[in-house]
Amino acid sequence: GHEITGQAPENIARLGFSMVPEGRDVFGSLTTEENLLVGTGMHARERGWRSRAADELEAVYATFPMLKERRHGQAGLLSGGQQQMLVIGRALMTNPRLVAIDEPSLGLAPNINDQVYERLIALRAQRQLTLLIVEQSSARAMMVGGRMILMRGGQIVLDGDARTLGNGEAIQAAYFGYEDH
Repeated sequence: GHEITGQAPENIARLGFSMVPEGRDVFGSLTTEENLLVGTGMHARERGWRSRAADELEAVYATFPMLKERRHGQAGLLSGGQQQMLVIGRALMTNPRLVAIDEPSLGLAPNINDQVYERLIALRAQRQLTLLIVEQSSARAMMVGGRMILMRGGQIVLDGDARTLGNGEAIQAAYFGYEDH
């Protein structure tokens, strides 16, 4: 690993790290495709970046087909779920190895949440991608699998394999604080 504290964002991105912040920050006046291409901006001076950007764009469209359908439309007019898929797609445009996603289900209808998480599961498998998901819904985060770390008050209170932790007593105890783990 690399220490990234204090590093410039473009250097962090070059290390293979990408971030999807909470709140679906899209550039509302830009088109969907322009929003995706913003994710490649740091590579604009590199040789062959246009070809790589086109390849990544097609990969994002394969993952989120509705983005391709709306690629020429204004991003600010997309629904909340579509905007969430857009910001995830934008994070993928640098072909990262690790994507940190903050509250992907925040403010979305349950059926849209299911769609977002289905795409995250597929992305993890297809791209051999590491996902760091910050999520209040442990059940949703556990759908993605892998390791689960539950924190309360800035302290780790539970750490283990998501498949073996389930929704059992250990998670309830960690959430509600009636037992230390």
